[in-house]
Amino acid sequence: MRVLRRRAPAVLVVGGGPVGKRHARVLDAAGARVAVADPSLDRARAVDPARAVRVERVHGEVAP
Repeated sequence: MRVLRRRAPAVLVVGGGPVGKRHARVLDAAGARVAVADPSLDRARAVDPARAVRVERVHGEVAP
């Protein structure tokens, strides 16, 4: 008998502020693979259970 394994859903949280951190923790605890995107890469990296993603463009401007 073959056992089917479900993959964890991948979720992108936009914004690494206090609310984004809370969402990332809750989603991680629920079993999701979490990535955080924020114009400030340092702020995105500060979210512990998530992978940081660099934002390339915000409103047509290149993010710093």
